[in-house]
Amino acid sequence: MCYIRRYIQFLCYIGGLYSAVLFKAQMSSFNLQRFMFYKGRNIYGLYVRGISRPGVLRDMLSVFAERGINVLYFSTTVAERGKVGTAICFFDLTDVSIPLDRLLYEIRRVRGVKMAVIIPPKFEGFIADTISFPLMLGDVRGLLIDESALKGLLRDIRMRMGSGAEAMLYHFGFEAGLEWAEYIIREAERIGAREKLEKISIAADVFRALGYGVIEEIKAFSEEPPYMEVKVSGNIECALGAETGERRPYSHFIRGTLAGFASKLFGRKMFAEETRCIVRGDPHCEFIIKERRT
Repeated sequence: MCYIRRYIQFLCYIGGLYSAVLFKAQMSSFNLQRFMFYKGRNIYGLYVRGISRPGVLRDMLSVFAERGINVLYFSTTVAERGKVGTAICFFDLTDVSIPLDRLLYEIRRVRGVKMAVIIPPKFEGFIADTISFPLMLGDVRGLLIDESALKGLLRDIRMRMGSGAEAMLYHFGFEAGLEWAEYIIREAERIGAREKLEKISIAADVFRALGYGVIEEIKAFSEEPPYMEVKVSGNIECALGAETGERRPYSHFIRGTLAGFASKLFGRKMFAEETRCIVRGDPHCEFIIKERRT
């Protein structure tokens, strides 16, 4: 068992180096915008429910391609094979003459499609997904928040409330981390990932996928006593605070999240301290996570 643990630690280290290379060389932004402005264009939306199986998306998109219709946006929910999933797309009918009922008929004929509904625009040149609500992240409700709102939540509140806001942000992050860990650990074990470092590796990918930042490396790890050192690039909280002129570690919500996750993972009350921070000029953020002594 000790050999397996050391081997996983080695893989985690190599994975950290590999992720760092990907972060610098291949990563790019991804627009999650679920609405679109396109001046002077006749744009519509389509909501589809269907069975997840090979060929359904190909056949559905072929309907648009064969009619010369440009698809401007396309997104699907996560769905295991054989389960029902949903898809949303925006498409441009400006230069295409096809009745909407005919297009809908052809989409509904695709094998595996269970339901298809046109989303009409309220104004020319604007379309939004007005059907998919509420938004979900796994089995919990989610919310898309842009940078202006995040600044108010993670940065401006400190200016108004001082150190009290920092303690509050840490507490919010800690509770979020506990909830997040419960979901990650449950789903990781469901697919056979039972080692702690395997769960950390999955959590790191989810952390990145949700836009919190990139966990580039687990610099140190111990199960007993529980201890971790984590290197993070692109920390959203600290990126928002980069122009504040602070000369001390800035992260409270994210370090609280890491502490909450580690607490659930190790079954102990953990505490996270930020030792390096981009706000004070460091190239990345680093956190030490260890058991809290009361």
